Formats: sequence, C-alpha cells, structure tokens
Amino acid sequence: MLYQISNGAVAFGDDVILHSIDFEIRNTEKIAIVGRNGCGKTTLLKLISGEVEMEKLDSDESAFIAKAGNPEIGYLKQIAFDDPDVTLEQEVRKCFVKMDERKAELARAAAAVSYTHLRAHETDSYLVCRLLLEKKTHTNLRAHETRHDLV
Repeated sequence: MLYQISNGAVAFGDDVILHSIDFEIRNTEKIAIVGRNGCGKTTLLKLISGEVEMEKLDSDESAFIAKAGNPEIGYLKQIAFDDPDVTLEQEVRKCFVKMDERKAELARAAAAVSYTHLRAHETDSYLVCRLLLEKKTHTNLRAHETRHDLV
C-alpha cells in the first residue's frame, strides 16, 4: 500500500463535496481520475496532495489517510498557461528543471573524475557520491538525493 483513504469526505462549510471516499493505491499502480465536470476530481486531487483537509462526517466509522513512507505527490493543476505558444509537454517539463540540473551536475562531476581512483567494488554512481561527500564540494547535497539520482 502506497496511499489509502478510508471513509473520507471533503466539505466546504455545510456543502459536502465528496463523501464515502474509500480507495487504495498500491506501489506499482498508476491511476487516472475521470468524471464529468464538477464531480470533484480536482477536489479529490487536492485532498490527496494535502491542499484541503479531510472531514469526518457524523459516523461511527473511523476516517483516515494512510501513506507508506513519505511519497511525493503532485499533479498538474487546472490553470490557464501564461504563454499560449508553450505546449503542454514543455509546461510539464518545467517541473523537472531542478532535477535535470542536478543530473547534469553529477554527470559533469563523474566525467571529471579520474577512474584510477575507482576501487574494485565501486560503481560509477557510488564513486561520484563518495567523491562529492569526501571533498565536501556540495554541502547542499541532501541525503535523499544520493539514493536514486546518481544512477
């Protein structure tokens, strides 16, 4: 289980927008939320992303949101783009600029490394990580960024 909502509801004042929300997303699943205009798709996404709070309606059943670990949750919001000449793909790629910059930085660091320093058991990504940490050239390197971004 990656993410689960049980007996959830979203209300704004006395107006209940969503009720009886029950679903689970498993680690390997990808989901799509479809429905007619005004049925609460965006409200559900806002609930999942934490932008709105879940309500507990008058019921004996417990209501909860459960997450495995600390998953990053994001979605493309319903907005009018400022530049009509920008494609949807270009707009979505803007979200990955910092990650792409970090990957390019690591690739440059890997290219600059002399492979005579490579120990028999080290992989390229392990070497880059070890050198960055040993030389402390990047004091802002966060621990969670060293796991998957070096591959």
